[in-house]
Amino acid sequence: MRPEILDFLICPACQEPVDLHPFRDSPGDGEEVEEGLLICRGCALAYPVTGGIPRLLPNALGSCRRFRREFSKRLLRLDFRPPSDGDARRFEDLHRLTARAFGYEWNTYRVTSREEDLLTLFWLTGADAQLYDKLSVNDIFTFYPTDDAVQKVDGSQLEGCTVLDIGCGMGKYLAVVSQYAKMVVGLDLSDALVRARSVAKDRRNVHLVQGNILTRR
Repeated sequence: MRPEILDFLICPACQEPVDLHPFRDSPGDGEEVEEGLLICRGCALAYPVTGGIPRLLPNALGSCRRFRREFSKRLLRLDFRPPSDGDARRFEDLHRLTARAFGYEWNTYRVTSREEDLLTLFWLTGADAQLYDKLSVNDIFTFYPTDDAVQKVDGSQLEGCTVLDIGCGMGKYLAVVSQYAKMVVGLDLSDALVRARSVAKDRRNVHLVQGNILTRR
């Protein structure tokens, strides 16, 4: 987790900003926090940062047993409150199967080529609206990407933009968008983010967040 993502993070429970308390930096990169704690300025709820990923879920702190053991002394020095057991149970009842299923699927999904990912992304999102006139495709999912087809993609409309990829899964499209956009934020409910981090580890403009898009007050 890089501190600049804090400008985009709020507490899922009360929508107030959160403060970062770093515990350990990533090896070889003092600018990225590997382990730490996010505490809401409003309601004082706490959310862990583990494996370099902020975990903004109501059951996150309770389920990170290794994190709580390893940093028990650091946690005792901080003033925060964990999410209630009731909120954690309700979240798990609603989303546990989804998170597990997609976490497994995306962590075992076969890797497609950069060319396939690039054409699929731009074809499905319309980020290059002129692509439909430049390329004749009946089914993008069975289309074999030639060098000529790839050269037709124009990603200039993404330059300087901040892009949110909701349900980013293993991060295959994060890697594509990050070539053009100023900042890319990948949000997912599942642990597929572990694989997404490995895919985008060398892209400093990519940020990952574990969270629930359906969270509301």
